[in-house]
Order: sequence, then C-alpha cells, then structure tokens
Amino acid sequence: MKKINILLSLILIINLVMLVVIYQQNKQLNKYELLFTNIEGKLEDIDDAIDDQIIPNLKK
Repeated sequence: MKKINILLSLILIINLVMLVVIYQQNKQLNKYELLFTNIEGKLEDIDDAIDDQIIPNLKK
C-alpha cells in the first residue's frame, strides 16, 4: 500500500510539473501569436499600399 501511495504521489508531482510547463508554453505561444498577427496586419497594409499607390504611380 505504501508503494502505491509513493507511486501515485510521484505521478501527481509529474502531472503538476507538466501543467506548469504547458501553461508557460501557452503564454509564450500567445505572445508569438500576437506578434505574428501584428506582422500579418502590417504586411497587408504594405500590400494595399503597393496596389493603391505604388503601382498606379509606376503606370504614369
């Protein structure tokens, strides 16, 4: 019975450590997702500027 309690305690500790690791990775993923979203928005703005301003000026 004591061995089972030790084993279950170890499994619980491992699960808690994994929970902390996954939580921190999720925070980092959210940070990078925000960065990529901002970059994507800026690239769309650049693409629109090329289509609306630069190409018409080159055709003149």
